[in-house]
Amino acid sequence: MKNKKIYKINRKYFSFEFRVIILLLLSLIIFFISINLLLISFNYYNKNKIKYNETSSSSYKVCLNNNNHYNEKCLKEGMSYVSSLTDYITVKFNYLRESNKKMSDSLRYYVYTKTSIYDDDTNKILYETEDKLTEEKDKVNKNSYILKIDEKCDVSYKKFNKMIDDYERKYGIKTNAKFEVGLYIIRDNNKKRVSYFTMPLNQTTYTIEKINKNNYNVIYENTKKKEENNFNIYLIIGIILLIISLLLLLVLANLVKASVISKSKYDKMLNKILREYDRIIVTVDDDLTGGKEILRINSFNELLDLKDSLNKPIIYTKINNIKSKFYIEDLDKVYTYVLKEADLDNDK
Repeated sequence: MKNKKIYKINRKYFSFEFRVIILLLLSLIIFFISINLLLISFNYYNKNKIKYNETSSSSYKVCLNNNNHYNEKCLKEGMSYVSSLTDYITVKFNYLRESNKKMSDSLRYYVYTKTSIYDDDTNKILYETEDKLTEEKDKVNKNSYILKIDEKCDVSYKKFNKMIDDYERKYGIKTNAKFEVGLYIIRDNNKKRVSYFTMPLNQTTYTIEKINKNNYNVIYENTKKKEENNFNIYLIIGIILLIISLLLLLVLANLVKASVISKSKYDKMLNKILREYDRIIVTVDDDLTGGKEILRINSFNELLDLKDSLNKPIIYTKINNIKSKFYIEDLDKVYTYVLKEADLDNDK
């Protein structure tokens, strides 16, 4: 009994163009997903918009030199004061920030003094200086709705008043001068004045004006670090997907390279047939058609039609570098198509 050759092919056919498109789309999709995950992992901060109110308040006391007129050492605010009796002024600043969500951030703050000297005739500024009365301090807010700053210090009114007297004597001019003491808040390298006092210098008597700035419904974009575990997961998955996408692009490049780089019409035709119909072609090393009736087929397309009608596989064998054979076995007949370089070169 003769041995029967049984071929079972249950694979679907996909054209070369279809495989190129699928590989390209798949690699690009995976690549962009991986890049997005890597960007998330290296930019792992949650941005959270927070609304808050800022309110400021302040108070002061004017403390005097020893004298025979006042029983109190320090006078309350809201009065007129005698310059020659004033020793120092105790100032107190209060800053309060209340937010609708918990905040974790830090502020810096300090008390400053500012002295401005104006020409008595033109009222144009002659000299101005600003100095720190206190060193910068840090205020850390840890996951809280409220941040408070309370700062109290003494200002030597006598010292600044004397500075104006010395200036006028030295340059022989008549001036007007203003003195300011206030509280600066610094956040993210942005400095703002939230509360301050102003008063004249080198006057017989003086009053003190206080200004407190309040801000409501301020929007602050707070950045908060994500969980470290999420960062690690995004990073690992992003690297894996990036490697997969690069491998797919490499496979695509090799596929296109194998299709494009051919030396002759014969090579192009053979590569095209094997590439596009590899799922329905069985490759063998030896010619298995001996002893059967050979029926010549003029084109590979006709062989494809026979394949569909006979429901048999197409068998491929390489004869030499310029000749290949494709055939279909059917009982005692073999339908054969021979691809030769000479035939293609002569084809106009």
